[in-house]
Amino acid sequence: MSRYIRFVVLLTLLSGLFSTSSFSQRKLYEIGVDSVDILLVDTLYRHNLASNIFDKKVRTVQAAEHLDYVGVSFGLQDLSFIHLRMEDYEQSLNYLFAARRFADYIGDSVYVAIVNRRLGTVYTEMGIHDKGLLYLMQAYDVLSKHQDDFCFDLVKTVRNIGLNHVLRHDYEKAREYFDKSLNLAKACDMHAELGSGYANLSGVNTYFGIYDSVTIYLDRALDIFDENGDTLGLGTVHNNRAEYYMMIGEYEKAVPLYEKAFEYYTLAKEDNFRVSTLKNLAIIYERMGETEMALEYSKRYAKANAMLLSLKLEKTIENMDASFMQKQMRENIENELIISKKESKIKSYQVYLLSSLLVILVIVLIVFLYYRISREKLMIVQLEKEKIAKSNLKNQINFKDRELEGLALNITNKNRFLNDLSVELDALTISSDKDFKGKIRDIKYLISQYLQSDKELADFNKQVELLQQNFLFALTEEFFDLSENEKQLCVLLRLEISSKDIALMRNVSEKSVHMARYRLRKKMKLDSNDNLVEYLKNI
Repeated sequence: MSRYIRFVVLLTLLSGLFSTSSFSQRKLYEIGVDSVDILLVDTLYRHNLASNIFDKKVRTVQAAEHLDYVGVSFGLQDLSFIHLRMEDYEQSLNYLFAARRFADYIGDSVYVAIVNRRLGTVYTEMGIHDKGLLYLMQAYDVLSKHQDDFCFDLVKTVRNIGLNHVLRHDYEKAREYFDKSLNLAKACDMHAELGSGYANLSGVNTYFGIYDSVTIYLDRALDIFDENGDTLGLGTVHNNRAEYYMMIGEYEKAVPLYEKAFEYYTLAKEDNFRVSTLKNLAIIYERMGETEMALEYSKRYAKANAMLLSLKLEKTIENMDASFMQKQMRENIENELIISKKESKIKSYQVYLLSSLLVILVIVLIVFLYYRISREKLMIVQLEKEKIAKSNLKNQINFKDRELEGLALNITNKNRFLNDLSVELDALTISSDKDFKGKIRDIKYLISQYLQSDKELADFNKQVELLQQNFLFALTEEFFDLSENEKQLCVLLRLEISSKDIALMRNVSEKSVHMARYRLRKKMKLDSNDNLVEYLKNI
């Protein structure tokens, strides 16, 4: 009996510890479930993360555990900025909306305005200009009332409003806000921000043809960026100066400036700007009549652009992976909370037993009752755990399907890029000399050879056989006369890949895919009203 008493006391203590450790987690759920997803998933799945990013995530989680909601909000904003620099806009917005929930919970309008500024910046970069301007103006209305204490954020907000107007081609408004941001930076003694202000004004004045001020602003920006060691800023200055010379037709002066801008963008690890610089160099050499150099930079641009596209596709697949993890983690947390509540009810019986130790007969009776009730409760908990396991298995199957879609997308986009490049080369052969045409034919031959290579498609087919075993087995059982190509087509259709994309993957015409679908429907004896994709999903 004393052994049982010690067991009850131990369970009571564990119950108290559980309640303490889960308090911060439940508090986060009151603020927003997505916030919990972001914090927990990012710390549990560390793979493919740089150490400094992971450290920021750990500090953000620690702030959440101590209920430091200001620290959580700013930590999430820092993480959003990192993903923005990687052009991972979806994850960047996820962090910002989570940060916005914490800022709203704190109830400080300035903290909300700072988050709105960052939201406006992200939407502007995504090309959703109206939404971006709405968030930026909301931030400006609040921050302008607190200029003395939050001058840095106000300058950033005004400058981003100007950039938003540039992207909307409203250059008059853009110049107005760039002037305002420059004056605010001077008033707040923000020397580093002056460089960005002068660089922005130089770009707008180039559009209006005010060339005298362009060189003055660029010289001022160059001095500031050089003093601060800002490689991205230095790249921007050289790029803007090159665009200026390109606009006025002085191509020889523009070439070395673009090459220098390329070097600075490389140091700053700004891949998009590097690719754009290579494209501009190819255009300049073509205008100068130097076809050899134009072809060389066209090749470099095509190669760099293909690598950039590949990186973006990899990031897309990683984001799909992270989304699956977040969904799975959310379900696990919610289910664990449900189970914990049921388990706490069981533990309440133990407290009652401790208060009934005076009468041995009553203790025996209560222990007997407790045993039966606990057993029933534990059976219920076990059944729920089995349901969770089945749910997790279903999620894993869905994730494998998305993985196949990602592989198919990679093959499709690669073939689409090569086809587009081939069309562009066809256009160049119209007005080029014979040697240039010969080199272009060589490039087109290499492209056709690469399109005909089936290594990636073979790898994809291996993945299909591995991940779609159950479906292929059931399909073969019902339709034993299907060829291997028809089985592969069934898998692609089941994954909801369009006929156009299937044609690109297999390097065949779209008409051939339609004919294959028609023959497939005929073998399966489907009516014209039957949906082939839905039918395959139900097999």
